Amino acid sequence: MRPLPFRVALVLVLLAQPLLAEAQPAEPPDRYTTVVHARPKRDRAAAIVITARELQERGVDNLSQALDLVPQLAVRQGGRGPTMVDMRGQKQRSIMVLVDGAPMDEPYYGAFDLSSIPVTDIVEIRITLTPASPLEGPGGDGGIIEVITMRAVGGRRVNARLRVSEQPDLQGAVSGRTPIVERWGLAARASAGGRYGSQDFVLTLPNGAPGKIGEPLHQAHGALRLEHESRSTLSTVDGWISHRSYWSPPTEDVPASIIFIEGETDARLVAGTQLTRNRLRLAAGLYSQWISMRSNFYANGVSLATPYDSEQLDANRTGAALHVDQGLGRGFSVSARASIDEESATVRRAVARPVSGSSTYGEVAAGASWAWRSLRADGAIGLAAPLGGTQPPWAEGKLTVLWTPNQWINVRATGARKGRQPTLRERFDPLTGNAKLDPEQSWFAELAVAAQPHPLLNLRATGYYRYTNGLIRLDVETRTHSVNYDNVATYGLESGFDVASQKWLSAGATYVWEEAVSPTLGLNAVNNFPRHKFDAWLAARFKRDAGALLRFRWVGGRVDSGVPLADYALVDMTAWVRIVRSLRATLLVSNVADQRYQMRAGVSSLGRVVALSLEGTWE
Repeated sequence: MRPLPFRVALVLVLLAQPLLAEAQPAEPPDRYTTVVHARPKRDRAAAIVITARELQERGVDNLSQALDLVPQLAVRQGGRGPTMVDMRGQKQRSIMVLVDGAPMDEPYYGAFDLSSIPVTDIVEIRITLTPASPLEGPGGDGGIIEVITMRAVGGRRVNARLRVSEQPDLQGAVSGRTPIVERWGLAARASAGGRYGSQDFVLTLPNGAPGKIGEPLHQAHGALRLEHESRSTLSTVDGWISHRSYWSPPTEDVPASIIFIEGETDARLVAGTQLTRNRLRLAAGLYSQWISMRSNFYANGVSLATPYDSEQLDANRTGAALHVDQGLGRGFSVSARASIDEESATVRRAVARPVSGSSTYGEVAAGASWAWRSLRADGAIGLAAPLGGTQPPWAEGKLTVLWTPNQWINVRATGARKGRQPTLRERFDPLTGNAKLDPEQSWFAELAVAAQPHPLLNLRATGYYRYTNGLIRLDVETRTHSVNYDNVATYGLESGFDVASQKWLSAGATYVWEEAVSPTLGLNAVNNFPRHKFDAWLAARFKRDAGALLRFRWVGGRVDSGVPLADYALVDMTAWVRIVRSLRATLLVSNVADQRYQMRAGVSSLGRVVALSLEGTWE
């Protein structure tokens, strides 16, 4: 450990997470009471919450941009182009991403492009930085990102959004809901949208000269939800489909192959129902997700008319769950859950043999919560088991204790043990797969303190420690196959404050220090993992008619695949104004200073982007 971070942490120990960690003013409650897939009820106060109002005022148009607002997360571009997120050093394959309770992990690669989910239907995003409970089902050892979308049941409502940027880029989306048979409690919500744009990528030609390639990009998406609500039941069927094509950003500093995603079609169907009777809640759900993606590989500097290789991926993920909550009085309740998930994929390449693989795993869990005066405890234990294979099951558990001695301070302690299965690509990829991989297993501990010494001042500090056994990554020496590495310890301190968060002028700041070490991999056990991050913001608001926000971010140096990446600083500005009662305009200037920092080894970020969006809501 380095002494400097500890000196800084001691100075900031009473500071806390940013404004986003504060519970925002809630929208009408009916917009959040939704069930599509059976899940436990979560403590909203323990999560970082981003509301629909914040998304609108900051000009955010997809999930990846929304997550980039959170300093504890690191939004980055993957090797094939998708935008992914890291949470406290854990990669996206260890993060449980849920849309209305249904997991969204892509079945083969273990992640999906977060920028492909538009914000049109989103009413709230909740980020949990601690591992998922066994009551959540398998996976989620890195944390949870839960997206809650607009209900179908409710008054007639139409949302429309149009965005144009100098990238150049044009996006549009519209969604609406309406009762179908109001006296039966049956309603529908539908949405559709699209995006068309381009981007120029810089690359190095085989002769060493600089080159450029233009990226055409298009995407279309649609969704339909049917919802029925009665006094004691709520049932939902939800479908979503998206089709897009794009170029993966090429490596700039050395000649390398270029990947074009000719077509990616992603579809999902989710259904769920719940019965609430007195203190009993019984919820059941099932989901299925399909993806078909064709990728073409071109040699750098050669005609892009004919690829030297192509890949066709067809994958499916299906699961079902049953969840029960029963209140027993005097602040005590019990829960139980059983779930099963199955993944399968087939990959066909022109230069390699076709590969197929599948994985089935399940989990059973039980838990209890108890509240008494200033104490509250939530705990669960479970057994996760790969089915149909040779790997043995493993035990999982999570315990959270909250102590609130008075209205000015609360202390939350969390301990957990959680694991994840290797992805199908990590096991079966024809070039880098390893069928003998063991699951990753992590022990986790966190202590968080929040204080409010003055009605206008909120202070928080969090320290965490994660011990991972069997970290899965490409071998460091040759980067040709996936292996389990020895124990990796990841730990960090997060601190910050916000002042007058609900007033006309507000401000806040966050500092994060974290590190990962391993006996084998040393201080760079986790790729692209900066030790220092700082985030500060200043916001002004005139009632609900206009506002502006200035944000400064600094990210320290890090190492990606053995290549040191320099630190960088960004300034973003947002201004919004309500033109009429139902129409809002937002101007967003990202990366004001036009910094071209390295997102990963050999790939630079976009420079300055100016975007204007118009959003209307009619009820």
